[in-house]
This record gives sequence, C-alpha cells and structure tokens, in this order.
Amino acid sequence: MFALYSEIALDVAKEIRAVITRDEMEVIMNPDSVNLDALRLYIRGEKFFDLRYEESENANELVMKAEAYARQAIRLDSAFSDAWLLLGDACLSRGDIDSAMLLAQKALQIDNKNSKTYTLFGTIYYQKSDAPAMEKSLKTALKFDPDNISANHMLGGLHYARGEFYEAFKALIDTRKRLGSLNPGLTYSEL
Repeated sequence: MFALYSEIALDVAKEIRAVITRDEMEVIMNPDSVNLDALRLYIRGEKFFDLRYEESENANELVMKAEAYARQAIRLDSAFSDAWLLLGDACLSRGDIDSAMLLAQKALQIDNKNSKTYTLFGTIYYQKSDAPAMEKSLKTALKFDPDNISANHMLGGLHYARGEFYEAFKALIDTRKRLGSLNPGLTYSEL
C-alpha cells in the first residue's frame, strides 16, 4: 500500500513538474509504516486526552483512558513515537514530570524530527520553570513543523512573560488565526 502511495506521489510530482528536494524524496520513498491498529488506538486516546478540557470534572478519568489507549498502541507498535508522546502528555498532566521526560526521550530516540516531541519537551521545561530550555525546544518544534500551533502559542506566551511584546503578539495572533481563538488556560507568570 505504501509503495503504491509513493508511486502515485512521484507520478503527480512529475506531471506538475514539481521540484522535489532530497529530503522530500526520502519521505516519499520511505513513508512511516505505523501499524494501523496502533494508529486507531492512538487516535482514540488522543480524543479522550483532548476532551479533558471540555469535561474538566472527568479530567482524571479521561487522562487514564488516554493513557490506556496509548499503552495498547505501544504494545502493537513500539516504534510509534506519537503513542509514546501521548503517554508522556498523560504523565505530565498528572504532574509526573520525570516520567514525561523519559517518555519524551524515548519518542526522540524513535523519531528525532517529530515536532510534537519537542513541544512536549517545551511543556516539561515550562513545568520546571526553565525558560531557556523551553524556548530552545519550542523553536526546534517549529523548525520541524512551522504549523505547530501548540509550540507557537507557548512560545508567544514565553515572549509575553519576558516583556517581548512584539514577538509575543506576532505568535499569539498567528495562533488565533489558526484556531479562531486563544487558549485562556495557559499562563506563563512562573517563568
């Protein structure tokens, strides 16, 4: 199936005379091969994890469900970095910073170009009040995915806390454009 996708992508690129970089060619020829059952479990877990904001009275239960789905996904595909990150997010939401750090490091070993990994590191460093490490992690996240809304929003908040208002508002306006709103629950006063 992945070979067919690669062949179609190359045919389309040839037809429209697109210029393909060496990195893009590598992605086309060697797509990630995630176990589809693991992907389904991960998506379910991610939905439960995201619901914790809307259903705050059930937040702990929702995080536990997300964690269970992440663990099941990892059992099916131990090289699925996003599942490790979901597990790390769940640990961090319970206040277990050390476990979140270990899980982020595991995800980094699997895929060192996954923007979500660096976003999790940024969140961990926020919890540890380590603004320089937070900034470095978030900038790395944006290097790998300039459309990473979470990293962009958190970086804007960090700039705001430092009094760097031009950079802060630039990032926060971009977040608002992409989301239609800003997340009022994030504060950066500790940094």
